[in-house]
Amino acid sequence: MSGIKMSDLAGGGLFRWLVRLVVGGSLVIILALRLLLHMNIFLAILIGTSVFMLGLLITWLLLISGRVKVKL
Repeated sequence: MSGIKMSDLAGGGLFRWLVRLVVGGSLVIILALRLLLHMNIFLAILIGTSVFMLGLLITWLLLISGRVKVKL
């Protein structure tokens, strides 16, 4: 049977949760800047993308240093 199982979405190790946190955090920042502070959407996307890239860099550094393992 192909497709995504619910255990695939809910499970995972620290690496999956870190990536989820980075993606979710950047989206929340974009929405908060736009809706709460009434910032220009392009500026909010620029800031959110910068936070996303910084989060991916930190995740990558943790991955290559061996502090975070990828569970399959």
